[in-house]
Amino acid sequence: MMPTAEINETEMYYELRGKGSPLLMIMGWTANLDWWPETLLRGLEKKHRLILFDNRGTGRTQNAAGCYSISQFAGDAAALLRFLEIEQAHVFGVSMGGMIAQELTIRHPERVDKLILGCTSPGSKKGKIINPGSLWFLIRHARKKPFGINDLLLQLLFSRDTSHVTPEHKEFIRRINRYPIKTLVRWKQFWAVLCFNRFDHLTRIKHPTLVITGSLDYMMHPRNSSILASQIPNSMLVNLEDCSHAFLSD
Repeated sequence: MMPTAEINETEMYYELRGKGSPLLMIMGWTANLDWWPETLLRGLEKKHRLILFDNRGTGRTQNAAGCYSISQFAGDAAALLRFLEIEQAHVFGVSMGGMIAQELTIRHPERVDKLILGCTSPGSKKGKIINPGSLWFLIRHARKKPFGINDLLLQLLFSRDTSHVTPEHKEFIRRINRYPIKTLVRWKQFWAVLCFNRFDHLTRIKHPTLVITGSLDYMMHPRNSSILASQIPNSMLVNLEDCSHAFLSD
């Protein structure tokens, strides 16, 4: 039987792995917990109790009615910690998950110990949501027939031409297609990302924060991470050379 919790009137799927200090891991746009690389999880679970979950509408978590917002996702994450009786956890969010992690830390600072923000943005006010590289990929891909979402995802996530798909790429596609997201939910999440803006509140994050970006991130411009690091008082920026938005799998 799959582990689920009734979270804000939504049945949420989650998994727990490892022992040690709690680490809440929040995935990004369209993604579920299967997107975390297994090699990363095996390494982290040696020192941490990993809390993995599917955001509402993704993976094995129920799709709730109405529009989505980053605040709503953050409320879900906080409620999951309460359900699991975890008072405080380290938080690691990537892409949209990094936005959720920011919101969680701002709204529920007592729940967060240390914070990791991977390839994410402070939002639409000061951040650079659209990278010119991603627009180039979109235009280039739009000219191809038939439309292939897997090919598009590979190009955007890995920031490179994927005409010669590697075995690693094939395994990635197999993994992320186990529980494909519905088109409506994809757009509901995208709208939540577009509406997100927490630039003016970043100075309220007092937690030790690691900000990570990839120099070849074509989906979320690396300048976003520089903005985050400049505004969050107790933060450090790490720029991974020749890494893409999918820096965890590069």
